[in-house]
Amino acid sequence: DACDPISGVSHTPISYDDNDVCTTDACDPITGPSHTPEIIDDSNACTIDACDPLTGISHTPVNTDDGNPCTVDACDPVHGVSHVDISGVFPVGSITGPLSQCVGSFAGVSVYTVPAIPGATSYSWSVPPGVVISSGQGTNSITVNWGFSLAAKGVYGPICATVFTICGYGQSCDFLDISMIAPVTPSSISGPSKLCPGDTGVYSVGIVARATSYNWTSTGNLSIISGNGTNVITVVAGPGYTSGSLSVKAANACGSSPLRTKSLLFNSPSVPGAISGSASGVCGMPNFIYSVTAVPNATGYFWTIPAGATLNSGQGTNAINVTFPGNFTSGAITVSTTNNCGTSAVRSLTVLGTPALPGVISGSNNVCTGSVQHYSVATVMNTTTYTWVAPGVIIAGQGTKEIDVQYAGSPASNQIITVTASNACGTSAARILNQITISFCSRLSATEESSINVYPNPAHDRIMITLPDDLKGNAMVTLTDAAGRVVLTSSHSIESSKSLEMELQSMKQGVYLLSVQTSDKNYRSKLIIE
Repeated sequence: DACDPISGVSHTPISYDDNDVCTTDACDPITGPSHTPEIIDDSNACTIDACDPLTGISHTPVNTDDGNPCTVDACDPVHGVSHVDISGVFPVGSITGPLSQCVGSFAGVSVYTVPAIPGATSYSWSVPPGVVISSGQGTNSITVNWGFSLAAKGVYGPICATVFTICGYGQSCDFLDISMIAPVTPSSISGPSKLCPGDTGVYSVGIVARATSYNWTSTGNLSIISGNGTNVITVVAGPGYTSGSLSVKAANACGSSPLRTKSLLFNSPSVPGAISGSASGVCGMPNFIYSVTAVPNATGYFWTIPAGATLNSGQGTNAINVTFPGNFTSGAITVSTTNNCGTSAVRSLTVLGTPALPGVISGSNNVCTGSVQHYSVATVMNTTTYTWVAPGVIIAGQGTKEIDVQYAGSPASNQIITVTASNACGTSAARILNQITISFCSRLSATEESSINVYPNPAHDRIMITLPDDLKGNAMVTLTDAAGRVVLTSSHSIESSKSLEMELQSMKQGVYLLSVQTSDKNYRSKLIIE
């Protein structure tokens, strides 16, 4: 500040410019001149920031080249300098040259080339067996040759060029197809002959000599979903499929073979076989199993059962579990098979609540007047009672599967015995034993019958025979059935013991004549075996 005599008070500004282009000059009324450095950081990690007092602010780019030819150098404004490794596998262009040839002479020569790769250090070629690289190995172009015998057999295989650089390698491959004649017709096509909509099938032909590819076609809404060009394909039948065909021809550089064709049909489900399971005696029975043998082309099974019965489990499979009510009379169980093609015809089994017809009646149909005979049938499932009718008196067993019949004293012929099986749901048909003949037979004298004692009688597995006290020497014991056939003989020496023991395990049930023969006497007794 100063006072000018002429102009009065004056206030001369203080000089604050320091002549530095990298500062902002100012004068603070309190502190005086100030020189604030200017902001020079541009927030770019790929520049070096500086301020030159002569030229001003500068942002020099960072040098990113690390001198490695196998890296790509870059600078990311956010992350800074980067060096990406490019060593490893790199792409190589396609091989050029006559890859597919139909030759007619005994020998051949061809040249094959790949594009040159900058920086390549070597080229390595491979060819199918028998083909000879005559020149060019190590370069990007080779010359190959082959002989007549090789061409006659056909050449098909990969030709590859592998290129190496200091940073890695790359490879290009193709296929050579050199033939003299076209392939022969493929063999028969293997695979399912029937399909349904949505089914898939695998089909194939054997390898064909000289074939380099297999061309498949289809008709009838069949689609080839994989494998075309090879000898094995996968086919799917479309929604509207009913029938169709597949054809294939083998091909090489000389052409194609004649077609091989296979016709495909609609895979209608087969009718199931006979239903296994009880056809009678099911009255009030739980958990009866019915089944059919698995059908190869079936994906499911549909069963129906009679009214009142309960299907416990198994619908959709080839075996079901059924419970029948206590008042069941009769009805049909049916089953059909299903697959994507539809439903088969029905297989049926009629089932009855009543027991089955009893089996063959066991017992003699040639009997003596006054004799007692034993008759029986095998057990009939779910039977509560057996009802017998006989030409004599049933003295034991009525209601069971075995009876004893006492025949009358008069002869008769063409007599019958019948038996039926019953349960709460009804009665079976009658089983008949016919042509029973009742005849007079020689009777035992009272003396002979009382002379020996046989016990137990009726017997089961063995008997004891008590002989008269005065009997000595040898005795022959004989057992004869009701038909007069000798079924057992045994010889015994009689000394002090007057008792004989006989085993009967092998004997059938029935009425027999027991005879003990000595040198001068014959003792007989009736024996019943149960």
